[in-house]
Amino acid sequence: MGHFENSVVFLQKLVSNLGSDLSENEWSGFERNRFIVAGEKTVKGIGSVVAGLTNAEHFAELSASETASEFREKKIELLKLSDRLKRNVEMESNRSGDSAELFPEKRLFNANFSGLQHETQTLLLQVAYLSEKALLDARRRELSPLQEPSTAKTLLHLLREKESELQETKSRQFALQKQALLGVSSEPSLMDLEADLSSSFGRIQLGQQRVEQQFSRHQELSEKMLDSTLSLRNEVSGLQESISALSEKHQDLLLRLKKETEYARELALRIEHETVGLRGKYTTQILDLNQQVLKAREEEAQKFEKRLASLEKENHKQHELVDHFKTVVEGKEKTIRRLEDYNVHLRLVLATHVKHKAAKDAFLPENQNNKKKKNAN
Repeated sequence: MGHFENSVVFLQKLVSNLGSDLSENEWSGFERNRFIVAGEKTVKGIGSVVAGLTNAEHFAELSASETASEFREKKIELLKLSDRLKRNVEMESNRSGDSAELFPEKRLFNANFSGLQHETQTLLLQVAYLSEKALLDARRRELSPLQEPSTAKTLLHLLREKESELQETKSRQFALQKQALLGVSSEPSLMDLEADLSSSFGRIQLGQQRVEQQFSRHQELSEKMLDSTLSLRNEVSGLQESISALSEKHQDLLLRLKKETEYARELALRIEHETVGLRGKYTTQILDLNQQVLKAREEEAQKFEKRLASLEKENHKQHELVDHFKTVVEGKEKTIRRLEDYNVHLRLVLATHVKHKAAKDAFLPENQNNKKKKNAN
């Protein structure tokens, strides 16, 4: 693994760590103090990523990679984002905690914090994609024939060696024939040379067959590798298109959220103004109603006092009338008792009279007989 690949792998780790920290919580629900802490931590993380980008850019330039300029562009964008985050953190730090806000209620969504978080995550995704692209480029360069001889190059080298041996053999044969014609016999005979040449041709043919077999196998492997590379390139292109589409949707979502937030803020302002007006109106009506209630209470109290006085007078009259009735009843009761006593006296007189009459009738029986006769007639 080369220096370029090591720097890209280290950059991927930095991006992954910062992305994990950002994904833990949504900044939209943060209060001022929590945003300050998260913003300072993110600024430090972006500084580490920028250092990793600088290192990767350096080794990319040394490796003559096309990703060096892309690393430089992403580094500039991250530096701008870091400056904007610093300004927001400083602004929130300098803002007084007791300053009166437009709405006293706790806000559940902060578009500024959320926008900064999503922008940071988008840039980190782009840097992660760029690092994957650079890593593929670094590995492709390590497998390049310019740095490490491939099987095809080795086969070509063997073919060239065999051709050179064949040329040397032919030249030796030509020299031997020339020496034989000139009568020089210090060298081996022509038959020996022909046998040696035949064996050399046999070895060359065997070597050529082996080279052709190896070349065919290498060609098959190269075709498979080419197919795999094309498939991987298509997948990378599809992933890049998906990331681009996701970025566009993300930007569209941020824009819509911003518009909805502004509309909600304006609506809340209008509602607040209407609420203040209605509150004043209702307060005036309540005060008037309280005055009317107090006035009604006073009037009812006066009426009650008058009514109570009249009832007391009437009650006094009723008491006097009751006393009069008591006196009359007592007189009636006395009269009744007197009449009862008189009635008892009359009963006694009547009883005495009855007794006298009975005695009288007993002493005068003849008178009674005469009366009976008269009654009979």
